[in-house]
Amino acid sequence: MRRWVVSILVLGVGLSAAVLPHAIATTENGVCLRATSGCGARVEFTFGAGFTPHALPEEKLVPIGLSFSGEVSMSDGSKPPALREVTIAFDRHGQFEAGDLPVCPKRQLATLRTDGARRMCHDSMLGTGTVRVEDDASRSSLPLTLFNGGVHDGVTRIFIHVSTSGSTSLVIPLSLSTVNNRHYGWEGTARIPPIEDDASVVGFDLTIKRLVGRKGEKRGYALARCPSGLLQARMTATFIDGTKLQAIVARACTPAG
Repeated sequence: MRRWVVSILVLGVGLSAAVLPHAIATTENGVCLRATSGCGARVEFTFGAGFTPHALPEEKLVPIGLSFSGEVSMSDGSKPPALREVTIAFDRHGQFEAGDLPVCPKRQLATLRTDGARRMCHDSMLGTGTVRVEDDASRSSLPLTLFNGGVHDGVTRIFIHVSTSGSTSLVIPLSLSTVNNRHYGWEGTARIPPIEDDASVVGFDLTIKRLVGRKGEKRGYALARCPSGLLQARMTATFIDGTKLQAIVARACTPAG
């Protein structure tokens, strides 16, 4: 059964670029109105985002670095349900430009572990991070790498490469498209396969580098401007049990001419 969503907006006004404000979402039918209501455990999802530099031109798009983080938990401390899909939307004053950046084929990435993928497709690397998973016995942290997947039919693709604790690697496509929205200009969805046997994603963090590409030909992949003093992102997480949570983070930026 699909569950309702509670979204909380956190404004990062006055915070430095190194600090990540967070939005916290929880399922509505898990909110206890009275201590005697007998509420069951609920899924809780925390989303954080940030960018550098903090000062950006009002009109001209310039390269930025992006960082994202997330935490998934249950209100009673038990293992959360498996994450099956994430959709992330980016501020309409931002842009992604794959341009002529080298592309690392998905088929090749699937055959490589983290070190090999980063070595073979170094010029296609967009960023790195970790994903944390939990099974019934333990938690583990797995390396995550983002690679340029190119542009096809107007869709910009990022390949998320994850090496599991076994001998396999997963390649998860994130497909980004432009949208016409009051707040957001880009939106991307990634469908999450099982990462480990009977394991659930309990957290992640990743960073997209400010400059990417071949040595001597570095350029921006993510770009933004600051006409209004605020940039924001929204993430929606869908779980295997039908729970769907959405969280929005807004960050202050400084218009710089």
